[in-house]
Amino acid sequence: MMPASQRILVVDDDEGGRYLISRTMTRAGFEVLEASSGDEALARVGEEPDVVLLDVHLPDVDGFAVCALLRADERFAHVPILMMSAQYYSAAYQAHGLDVGADAYLTHPIEPDVLLSTVRALLRVRAAEIQVRRVNAGLANQVHAGTARLAELNAEMSAYTRSLARDIQEPLRRVQGFLGLLRRRLTPIEDPQIDRYLMIIASESDRVSKLVEDLAGLALSEGRELRPTVVPLNQLVVQVRSDLESVLRGRKIEWQVAPLPTVTGDILLLRQALTNILHNAIKFTQYRERAIIEVGGEVRGGEVVLWVRDNGVGFDPGEANRLFEVFQRLHGDTFDGAGVGLANVRRIASRHGGRVWASGASDEGATFFLALPE
Repeated sequence: MMPASQRILVVDDDEGGRYLISRTMTRAGFEVLEASSGDEALARVGEEPDVVLLDVHLPDVDGFAVCALLRADERFAHVPILMMSAQYYSAAYQAHGLDVGADAYLTHPIEPDVLLSTVRALLRVRAAEIQVRRVNAGLANQVHAGTARLAELNAEMSAYTRSLARDIQEPLRRVQGFLGLLRRRLTPIEDPQIDRYLMIIASESDRVSKLVEDLAGLALSEGRELRPTVVPLNQLVVQVRSDLESVLRGRKIEWQVAPLPTVTGDILLLRQALTNILHNAIKFTQYRERAIIEVGGEVRGGEVVLWVRDNGVGFDPGEANRLFEVFQRLHGDTFDGAGVGLANVRRIASRHGGRVWASGASDEGATFFLALPE
């Protein structure tokens, strides 16, 4: 027997028919509300019935119109509606009833057991929908809380990174300044060991300086507000290659740049991301007699996919996921760098709603992919 708290609203202008249905529902343990017209049904639905049994033929407005009005009201949009009729029994009327929002449609004569089974089935569906909405609401709250916390952590990380870069820059400049003074004071340096020590200090100082620059760039990619604009990728590649002239001196690189699509994004951040990717390809092909760097792109699956392929030293495919983590250097000290550039690329892609990944093999080159929403 169903709990008495479950209410059934029976809407029928025929007193005898309404009595039989109400009696069937009452005997099954339901609390019954009654209405004999469309207006009365719309008034009594405010008493929050769990199911509405709605006759099509009513004295003021037909049941189809009542059903449509209930579905248009967000307060009653989820209340199950069972339409019933002795006159409107054709398939066309049944289809129309379902189209305007009914959950089921029965034609008279209706066996009491069939009526009860249909009502109970509608209640089971409604209970499942309520549970789904409750779970979705909980998930939405968790996602909202998680998103807020993630934004807070990102803000804290950006602030910390900016502070760290700033705090390191000043003492680093002093170290480099005193190193220059010391070298001038000792010139000419007759002891090769002292000269070597000074060169090591200068080299390590430059490495820390580059790390500070990378950290500052990482903070910029997180803290800068996006300013989307149309970005022709071919022009962006030309600009980035110009930016990298200093690391291209003395190198013989065969560039293969295909026609590239256009994307929408923050041009400064995308320029920074592409600079890191191309610099990565330049760096890891430095020991190749014939260095080749390919740049291509296409629109596929709702994304603009840009890729940069090189014939450099490559990497272990099992380490691919580590490439985009901060301070990860898969090749140790063989190549310079602090392991920040590719992490920055991933953050920039994420801020644009995109993604990054890489493929490659040891000593067989690598391909880096940057995908942005079309």
